[in-house]
Amino acid sequence: MAALEHSRSLLVEAFLFIILSTTAACVVSTATAKSVPLPPLRFKNSNGQFKILQVADMHYANGQSTKCLDVFPSQVATCSDLNTTAFVKRMIKAEQPDLIVFTGDNIFGADTKDPVTSLKASFEPAISAKLPWAAVLGNHDQESILTRKQVMEHIVPMDYTLSKVNPHFHGKKIDGFGNYNLEVKGMKDSELEGKSVLNLYLLDSGDYSTDPKITGYGWIKPSQQAWFKETSAKLQKTYKSKPSEQAESAPALVYFHIPLPEVKIFRDSSIIGIKQEPISCPSYNSGFLKTMQTYKSKPSEQAESAPALVDFHIPLPEVKIFRNSSIIGIKQEPIGCPSYNSGFLETMVQAGDVKAAFTGHDHLNDFCGSLRGIELCYAGGFGYHAYGKAGWPRRTRVVVASLEKDARGDWKGVHSITTWKRLDDEHLSKIDTQTLWTKTRLKSF
Repeated sequence: MAALEHSRSLLVEAFLFIILSTTAACVVSTATAKSVPLPPLRFKNSNGQFKILQVADMHYANGQSTKCLDVFPSQVATCSDLNTTAFVKRMIKAEQPDLIVFTGDNIFGADTKDPVTSLKASFEPAISAKLPWAAVLGNHDQESILTRKQVMEHIVPMDYTLSKVNPHFHGKKIDGFGNYNLEVKGMKDSELEGKSVLNLYLLDSGDYSTDPKITGYGWIKPSQQAWFKETSAKLQKTYKSKPSEQAESAPALVYFHIPLPEVKIFRDSSIIGIKQEPISCPSYNSGFLKTMQTYKSKPSEQAESAPALVDFHIPLPEVKIFRNSSIIGIKQEPIGCPSYNSGFLETMVQAGDVKAAFTGHDHLNDFCGSLRGIELCYAGGFGYHAYGKAGWPRRTRVVVASLEKDARGDWKGVHSITTWKRLDDEHLSKIDTQTLWTKTRLKSF
């Protein structure tokens, strides 16, 4: 699927080069100044939680005239972009999030008649609900008459958005468009009300490689990682400094579109469940897995062999490949990651505050896997004008950070981060609830 997308994109880019070269001068930004000032993000509800709704891969195009992909034949006639909009609205009503994060491919640029109109329509549910929201770009948002920079420039002035084109960084250029951080302040009237107790980083993972020696998707560049490292270090220092100095760093979450190359380690076809202890298998591998895969029975009159199940007590050595402490969700397609590894996982590990990173891009994957202390999570495909799988509902991911209280009942910092997914079915089914991170040495409630 990733290869097909890349081939299609190359054709689109070749066509767009001709169009853009003659019309770029005529593209006039219709963005206007934001009319609604936004207060700081803050833990403010009665249960001390902050809830984030991740919307990945809407692939919005032209509204009702844009038909759905990969649905049952009986759904084709009535299914359109409006189903995507309805799903966003259902989720807002059901979860009442404090923030919505759109993680790229918000519009499918190549199919839009007017990308500015499509952008406005794609984010309309968040705007009409008067909810804070933020967006990053995927690899399809710019496949129209707008460049990636122009797409972000149209997003940033919209009402209720916290999106930014790029931060100031010592006068240096930062690669991409849509690299920024958001701070979530502590509970009002608590000692941490002026400090960020949850840090969010949003980065542009690019579209496609611009290096002729490297094929495939783009990646998070050194300039972006330098900004991330410096920003993380500053926020951690502030959190640990007076007033109300803290012993540990505030947790951080990272959002971008294209998954990291390391996600390829989760290479089984279906990952469901939890691994909580080491695999107790033989130190010697007798090759029984290969035997099961290659054994052929005597010829029979049937075209295919009857299915077989094998039961035994001690697991095979190959089970060790599932060496992550928590693997929950489903993997149904190859990982569409860059062929070049820019080292961003290592950068996040070294920063020390990142607990989870959330991506989209591969619509049929919705799992979380823990690698080097960081949960790497997909949201699953959200939009109906995006490839999917008939009978496998479109879905979204919810993340909740919860504060702790001290012995006196005063609100403190974040003590846990949990997640689940919601399906766009009759009941908005809630599945795969899991804890991504829990603070050690919790204080009593």
